[in-house]
Amino acid sequence: MRLREIEEKYQDILKRGHLPYLKCKVCNYSFYYPRHLCPKCSGEVEVKESLGEGKIFSKTTLHRKDKNVVYAIVEVNEGFRLYSNVMTEVKIGDKVRLVVENKDGKFLPIFDILS
Repeated sequence: MRLREIEEKYQDILKRGHLPYLKCKVCNYSFYYPRHLCPKCSGEVEVKESLGEGKIFSKTTLHRKDKNVVYAIVEVNEGFRLYSNVMTEVKIGDKVRLVVENKDGKFLPIFDILS
């Protein structure tokens, strides 16, 4: 699968409110960042969908005058991690869920506390 095809599938999945990720057909390694080959074994990959629930693995807060910005590494229930913005202040271990943001026609994954 070509990288362009993967990126298009990612946007389609995000539009539907789900989190796309890749899974290697050879070694079963799961990862988020779009690549056309597995980073572990260079095997062929397929696009999968996650419901986008997980927990905060690590986080940092940028303190700004107008509004704090929270960045985190989210460990998704399907076993992979990704960097993302978080809508509110969180603690390590907090459960979070996907919220898809439309930024000028491009759909981006962000997270919020799971209630």
